[in-house]
Amino acid sequence: MLIMMNYHDITKFLEVKNLKIQEVIDYINNEIRTWSYYIFAICDIENSKHIGNLKIGLIDYKNKTSDLLILIGNKFYLSRGIASEAIKIGNEIAFGLYDI
Repeated sequence: MLIMMNYHDITKFLEVKNLKIQEVIDYINNEIRTWSYYIFAICDIENSKHIGNLKIGLIDYKNKTSDLLILIGNKFYLSRGIASEAIKIGNEIAFGLYDI
């Protein structure tokens, strides 16, 4: 999926563009260390292909608030309702209705 992240039509609304693999690894490791984010892979059930991410965070534990972000980084999976389903599952995770 990292290759798709370099396509302008996928990244045009993102703050971060042209990521290098080590930058992604460092970012995820920081999130694991600080417990301020949860990141989940969105995968195609048929072939286990990683097609996007669901991110819950930055989590403000004191005020019990967070963002929920979805990115479908593979344009071949756009307009299939996958992001809508991921948002539903992300909300269930965030509100404790879905075990992780």
